[in-house]
Amino acid sequence: MKKLITLIFITITITSFGQRLNTETICSADTVYIDTLLGHHVMKSDKIDTTNIIKLIPCKKTTPFALGFGWGITRIFYNQPTKDWIGNHGLWNILNLNITYNKWNAGIKFKTWTVSPQKELDFENKTLPLNASINPNKVDCFLGYSLDLSYGISFEPYIGFNRSTFYVVNQEELNQDFSMGRAEGFLFGLTMHKYFKIRYNEFFSIFCSVNHALTDYTEIHQDLGASYTDFTIGLMYKGFFKRKFYREVD
Repeated sequence: MKKLITLIFITITITSFGQRLNTETICSADTVYIDTLLGHHVMKSDKIDTTNIIKLIPCKKTTPFALGFGWGITRIFYNQPTKDWIGNHGLWNILNLNITYNKWNAGIKFKTWTVSPQKELDFENKTLPLNASINPNKVDCFLGYSLDLSYGISFEPYIGFNRSTFYVVNQEELNQDFSMGRAEGFLFGLTMHKYFKIRYNEFFSIFCSVNHALTDYTEIHQDLGASYTDFTIGLMYKGFFKRKFYREVD
């Protein structure tokens, strides 16, 4: 029990720093004078009536909402039946978009590549030859939570849903049209970020992630398998929105 309490204390201690987002109100030293009757700025002068004049300073504050954009390179590992057909291969993670609210984030990833099959399979009584060029396209929708550590390190476990399709790029060259349908399944994974502060509300990160999808490829062909695991490394930008306002001063 003592060890458990110690472990909980250490966990709370190291997760209390996070990305060090500055949520304090930041105000400028510049002063704005507003005529409350006329409703516009006025220049400060000893010759004007200051009865209806208020003194304001411009301020800004970071909101809990943020947008993130990322790019990466992925390596995917299928289970054996799917691997025998298309092999393990790379993927361009060409879209990684997420929306953040406090520590929660939701987003979408699009990954694609071009490969050739390692064995022939029949789709709707048409044989897909070995010289076919195939795009294995994968779309992941996810919901995650950020566990922020010190030194700008963050672990983000997530769950989501995957949709996978295969598109034959050189159908005209093969003189055949192929329709393979799609496969779907739930997924879960973990992303680790190393954040670097750009400005008080903007961050750049280097990240790596591991993802396991329960996508059932037997929905595309009965000789294929179910599930795959992929690993991604990449870069991401995250910017928190800011709110601008004026604060009255004496």
